[in-house]
Parts: sequence; C-alpha cells; structure tokens
Amino acid sequence: MSTAILGDTTQYFRGFVVVVLRQHATELYQLDPTIRQKFMEDANQISAALDKTFQPLKINYCILGNNVAHLHWHIIPRRETDPNPGHPIWQDPFPFVRLSDEEFRQIADDLRRNL
Repeated sequence: MSTAILGDTTQYFRGFVVVVLRQHATELYQLDPTIRQKFMEDANQISAALDKTFQPLKINYCILGNNVAHLHWHIIPRRETDPNPGHPIWQDPFPFVRLSDEEFRQIADDLRRNL
C-alpha cells in the first residue's frame, strides 16, 4: 500500500520517516475507505517501530502536500532535547543532518527489525 522512506537530510530528528502512498491521490477523502484504512495502518506500523526503536517523547504526524501533491505522511519522533519540542518542526529552523552510511543502515535495520 505504501513505501516508507527514511529521510536522508532530516535526521536531526533521528528516525524521521516519510510514508508514501503507492497509488496517486492528493487528499485522504479521495481514497476508497479500505485503501485509506490500509494507508493509515501503514503509518501506524511505522510509528510503532519508531517508538520501539527510539522511545521518543511524542511522535508527530503530518500530511501536507503543499509542495508535493501526492499523499504522504511525515512521521517524526520528538524528544525533550529537540529545540522547542512543543512546536511543529517547521516552525523553527533546524540543521539538515546527513548520517554516515553506517548510521543510516543501522537505523533502517533497527526499524525493519521492530516492524
């Protein structure tokens, strides 16, 4: 139903994942209820893996589509150590962080194991 993509420059928020619907749609209401439920369940499964992997303070969920007109979830583990943890991540600037290949693989492997 969906593809989960570990963000390549958004790892300042360690574990930031984008879950992209494989079929094209721009709004949730456009989806057949069964497809919508499966899309939401995909986001839920990734969230559970993020929680098990990182034990965040909170997980943020966001569907925007303003820049990319295709349904996708931004799923962001939040920590007390985040700058302004009570704000949406886009409210304040944050540095783009590129992990080493080994760090990136380790997070991906941990998430897969916890799915």
